[in-house]
Amino acid sequence: MMKAIKVLLVDDEERFRITAAKILGHKGMQSMTAANGKEALERLTDHPDVVVLDICMPGMDGEATLAAIKERKPHLPVIMLTGHGEQTSAERAMALGASDYLTKPADLDLLGCKIFEAVRKSDTAGIGQECRVADLMRPLNRCAVVGPESPIREVFLRWREIGASAGEQGRSDDQVDVLVGKGEEIVGLVSAGELLGAVRPDYLADHHFREQSTGTTWRYSHMFWNGLFTHRLEEILAEPVAGIMTLPPPPIASDATLMAACDLMRETSARCLLVMAGGAVVGLLEEWALVAEMARVVAAGEKT
Repeated sequence: MMKAIKVLLVDDEERFRITAAKILGHKGMQSMTAANGKEALERLTDHPDVVVLDICMPGMDGEATLAAIKERKPHLPVIMLTGHGEQTSAERAMALGASDYLTKPADLDLLGCKIFEAVRKSDTAGIGQECRVADLMRPLNRCAVVGPESPIREVFLRWREIGASAGEQGRSDDQVDVLVGKGEEIVGLVSAGELLGAVRPDYLADHHFREQSTGTTWRYSHMFWNGLFTHRLEEILAEPVAGIMTLPPPPIASDATLMAACDLMRETSARCLLVMAGGAVVGLLEEWALVAEMARVVAAGEKT
């Protein structure tokens, strides 16, 4: 059975969103909705196959939203909805990368045809075409971010918030790396390795301690180890994140290839990369995402 086409409907008119979703549902499509440009960008994490986008919306209008979508997902087809007399806007949207446009009030049967055609062309163009970094990154609004002066306790609180938010939306977000931000800038990173190093007492790293005669029996003593983990964790929770953070991950462009990301990670021994678009950080690419994509490609190849 062919999987249902996932359509993201972006329009500030609730009646249109409800009606269009119902009609497209009768055509076997699965619709998700957004009332504005900001919501639309957040819904990209649900991986729609096509976006239907109203060009005239309050706040972040259709053109700005289209540009942001193309920055994050260059190959995602977008069909613009324009009003009468907005031919110039439609032409600008096509120049920005829109796949097609339709004049409102929209004929929903015609819209369904345009959606099928846009997805068909996208699938044809995508034969042999790999994902880009933007397709696999964790968007910045789904990343755990703390300040450098925040206590280490905040790292765990942010993890919990990200995980709870993901669970409410039916996703699994097992983020290990925490970004350290100061204003609009990412200034550091806290990974599992830093936390393990912080909770480990300094004397365990001391060569002389480990070589002492008394030190040869401690590793076999339950009394020595019992409760030490919890005790040390309680000690470090109030310490500032700045004391354990490392340098921020290397940057990579959102439209970079996956091989470029693999190469940069191996060359720099980084386990994640800061994803950049328009000079700003827009997400985080983690190594597990690349490995998951490898598994997807292998599975897809076995089906063909």
